[in-house]
Amino acid sequence: MTRYFIQRPIAVIMTFVALIGLSVLAWLNRPVSLLPDIDVPEMAIRVDYANASPEAIENNILKPMRESLATMQGLSNLQSTASNENGLLRLRFNYGQRMDLAFVEVNEKIDRLTDQFPEDMSRPRVIRVNYTDIPIAKIQLIPKDASNIVESSRLAENVIKKRIEQIEGISLVDLNGTVDEQIKIIPDLKALERAGLEIEAISKAIQSANQELGGVEVKDGQYQYYMRMAGRLNNAEDIAQIPVKINEEKYIPIHDLAEVKTAEEKVSGFHFFNQNRGIVMNIHKQPQAVMTELMPEIEKSIAQFKKDYPTLDIAITQDQSIFLKAGINNLQGSLLFGGLFAFAVLFLFMGSFRLPVIMGISLPLSLILSFLFFEIFDLSINIISLSGLALGLGMLIDNAIIVLENISRKRMEGLNLMDACVAGVTEVQGALISSVLTTLAVFVPLIFLNGVSGVLFFDQAVSVGIILSVSLGVSFVLLPLLYRLFFEKKKDFKKEDSRFFKSIVRGFEKSHHWSFRNKGLSLFLIIMIIPLGLWAFWNMEQKGLPKITRTDAVVKINWNEPIDVIENANRIQELLENLNSQLQFSETDAGIPQYLLSLENAELQESLIYLQFKNEEAIGEQLNFLENLVRQSYPKASYEKENAKNAFDMLFASEEPYFRVQWQDPNLKNASPAAIKPVLESFPAENFQVATIFGGRKQHDFNHQAARIITIWD
Repeated sequence: MTRYFIQRPIAVIMTFVALIGLSVLAWLNRPVSLLPDIDVPEMAIRVDYANASPEAIENNILKPMRESLATMQGLSNLQSTASNENGLLRLRFNYGQRMDLAFVEVNEKIDRLTDQFPEDMSRPRVIRVNYTDIPIAKIQLIPKDASNIVESSRLAENVIKKRIEQIEGISLVDLNGTVDEQIKIIPDLKALERAGLEIEAISKAIQSANQELGGVEVKDGQYQYYMRMAGRLNNAEDIAQIPVKINEEKYIPIHDLAEVKTAEEKVSGFHFFNQNRGIVMNIHKQPQAVMTELMPEIEKSIAQFKKDYPTLDIAITQDQSIFLKAGINNLQGSLLFGGLFAFAVLFLFMGSFRLPVIMGISLPLSLILSFLFFEIFDLSINIISLSGLALGLGMLIDNAIIVLENISRKRMEGLNLMDACVAGVTEVQGALISSVLTTLAVFVPLIFLNGVSGVLFFDQAVSVGIILSVSLGVSFVLLPLLYRLFFEKKKDFKKEDSRFFKSIVRGFEKSHHWSFRNKGLSLFLIIMIIPLGLWAFWNMEQKGLPKITRTDAVVKINWNEPIDVIENANRIQELLENLNSQLQFSETDAGIPQYLLSLENAELQESLIYLQFKNEEAIGEQLNFLENLVRQSYPKASYEKENAKNAFDMLFASEEPYFRVQWQDPNLKNASPAAIKPVLESFPAENFQVATIFGGRKQHDFNHQAARIITIWD
């Protein structure tokens, strides 16, 4: 077979050119994302009910939903949390469950319960949990004049949000910090008393005027017209002119009985960027979008927004594409250094410039051809699949070196060029195939892992198998052909080993002879290596992920006091003013955020702060300083610091506690700190933390019972 390919160089080269073209098209059409598209078997239901206590949300909303959803097929865990004005119910299913069908079923069950919910409550929101759908970036919109927050909110919702969503590949723009305008009517009690009216007269007049009237049909000969009578109130001026009936003959406008004005609506949360109030946009991409192409389009739009809307300061933060860029750069670095080292090895050991050139052709060619099989197996270009390619690059180089060296050795034995190419490849085919199969024997079982790990390592295992298989094809077909084309004009072949190679050979021969002359000592040294290796293994630090250089962190503060969101925001602003110049920027969500995809059950007295520092050394110092400041100024407050979340932390939970303990009492309605105190005194762990609870405002529910969470840190 090898002889057949070598004798038809034009056909082989044209075939590879065609495959390269298809591979380039496949590469351009492959989605580029941070991680593979993972169908996480989790779902969340958010409940927003203004002015409702945790008990009301639990008894009237969460409990009926739990009882209805508990019968769902494949449901493995059901847990709810109730707090002031909102609640959260999380569902976890067995891996492999059809989440699209489960999503439909959950919505159907909620629709059946709608009649049981309070009339003034909005419909609960069902959210699919997808860790690969974290925001790829955040856009900060800060009005230069703080009083223009309402106009900026309208601009963000009606213009900027829609224009960003028009970018191909964007699935959702999730906003927080927007403020709507409301109309306030402040009755003048003295004017009402003089007119002999009650306050209800104003509300009745407004309700009567704010009606959608039916259409009117007007005929004019052979023409027919449909007219709609506008009756809806649009602004404060319309309301101010509404007449209020005093008697059958006298009416008085509302502006004589009350003050009518526009003002900001009451909000339950604020967003700050560098201590300036503003609006944040979380940008979510579609699964098939190419992230590396998406971010330049977003940046281009932002540049245009800055020109069109000079009243806004606009910035992009928390760009998640840097992880993907780092992965691509690592692959490019592996390819570059792998090729350079391969050239150096060939130059040092073989002393021929032709062999490095052949290597320089086959190495990137194998990598490009791999993307054709990415298209066939429907793999995306992500960190996991790229890591598989990087792993396979080393063995790809090995295969090429072995084939080229063996062909050269056959020529040294006296075979002509054609026979040397054929014999050199045929002789090592079995060994190379066996070597590749033994490597695949390690990675292929990863395909059969269960859960999220199986989905992640599927891409890695398949990509390793692809590049190794492609390397075999290139080594058996293209390399001998290139060898023949490069060496066919060289009549006299003589392999010239470099001095470096000869010195290594001499050193190896000396060590080989020494080990055979001292068999006992050699065996003793080998045996001693085994316990040293075991000792090193047992003393190695074990982690889910290697340490990542970080310059950002997240701080959660719960004041544990019945304060409003304005006081909450003021306290955060005062704290951040004490941080030094090492802080690059900060983002704060004070109170309850407006995100549609939020899975946090926040409260008015809670704040989430994202801190970006200039270097890693400043993180520990500044966070400890901030914690001490909180402890001194607000002793009741709880302070939690953690790494800023990214896709890897959410999937692998590298900074999560060792495990969590759910403590519950069937006879306990509220898991108060006093009730759990006897348990903590005899708890069999030293380093643990109890979940924060404030005056019964938050309830963790598991299996329909009040509970407390005990977090165990190893």
